[in-house]
Amino acid sequence: MLEHATISPGQAHLAANLHTEIIWEVASLLMLSPSLNLESEESESDSFYKPSWSNLENFSRSSKALRTMSLRNWFRVVHIREESDFDFMARELPSIHKWAKAVCWIRPDPENDIEHARSGFSHFNGLTSARLFLPLDKDNYTSPEVLKALPRTICELEIFDGMWPSPIPFFSSIAEAFPDLCILQLRQPPVWCSMCYTCAIPRFSEPFPDKLVYTSGQGLPALYAGRLSSLQKLHTVELTIAVMKGRRALDVKSNPSLWSGECEQCVETVETDDPFRIPWINKKRNFTSIPPNLRRVEWRFLPMAAFDSEWTNLEQQGIYN
Repeated sequence: MLEHATISPGQAHLAANLHTEIIWEVASLLMLSPSLNLESEESESDSFYKPSWSNLENFSRSSKALRTMSLRNWFRVVHIREESDFDFMARELPSIHKWAKAVCWIRPDPENDIEHARSGFSHFNGLTSARLFLPLDKDNYTSPEVLKALPRTICELEIFDGMWPSPIPFFSSIAEAFPDLCILQLRQPPVWCSMCYTCAIPRFSEPFPDKLVYTSGQGLPALYAGRLSSLQKLHTVELTIAVMKGRRALDVKSNPSLWSGECEQCVETVETDDPFRIPWINKKRNFTSIPPNLRRVEWRFLPMAAFDSEWTNLEQQGIYN
């Protein structure tokens, strides 16, 4: 019976395309697997993982089709350090605009780069993730303009070095610029205390905690949660902050005071003043001005001395890396 079976030209074409598509997808998964990154043992978010070109170079030389596949996958993540990088992409390899899914934007100058960047980003068709290193020599009152230059299609946002992470304009600008945001990751030394409205680096006694996780919609400073409450799709917030040596421990297992960014002085007030502590904790438990689908808030703590070194390698990359 099989010897009499026939395959029409259309069916043969479909089978050939399916075969090519399967090969393409399998090869792409292998290329983008962090396990292929033999140069580093550090784990990195899949959204921003970019293998070394040396891992793909031989593969790219196998055929024209595989070279296109290699380039497409390698430029899935684009690093932008200079204003001229936008011009290079448009002139030399405009296909990057449709290949790129994630961008790492490194130290933009909010006074000179923004209009050019806004024009450059307008050519990208499918950016959904952004990693932003804010400029160190500028105060973060300029960050709203930087954020607004990125496409509104961003669903995953990672911001480094928000040195003045105030509810206004910093968090308000995030909510306004990215209405479909699902994941927000912040790497910054200080945090805003919702009790005394000051920006400070938390202090705990040693050994410092590694992380503190909330899975019930709690855990954000009230001032942050209120500004992000309009984000209907936001489900995860990660905050990596610096810690310094202080007088009181943070017990991340019991966490009786539901710590969420309070400064050392306010922590002492909460822990020693029962008439104040009980209503304050009840207020935090019942706080309703939060993103409606928030499921996870994770605090990560780094000693101040080790803070900057954790991502030095991440920012020392350009479009050719």
